[in-house]
Amino acid sequence: MTKTGGGTPQKKKMEMSKKLLIVSDVITSATVILTFAAVFILKDISPLTYLIPAVFGLSSVAHGFYFWKAKAENLHKYGQDNKITMSGESNYQDYSGSGYPDIYSENDGGSVG
Repeated sequence: MTKTGGGTPQKKKMEMSKKLLIVSDVITSATVILTFAAVFILKDISPLTYLIPAVFGLSSVAHGFYFWKAKAENLHKYGQDNKITMSGESNYQDYSGSGYPDIYSENDGGSVG
């Protein structure tokens, strides 16, 4: 709880992204539980084919968004705004070299295999 200027305690509001993450987790958990109950009762595993991948897809997208948002907020907080990218590539200069082996170098005569 935070205090405002008047000294009255005020509850801190939960972020909308955190609410969406919680809703996504609740939907995923409920769907998994109900799907396993239906599979056990009906003795049919066909719901596992579509329902489980769909809810875990929803959950993974929600978590990915939340983690990317948290990373961007932390980089902004520490003054590293130039490192926030939408692509999966990082533009960090903390390492030497490309990080990938050079398999097509001219040293070996250009042969790949």
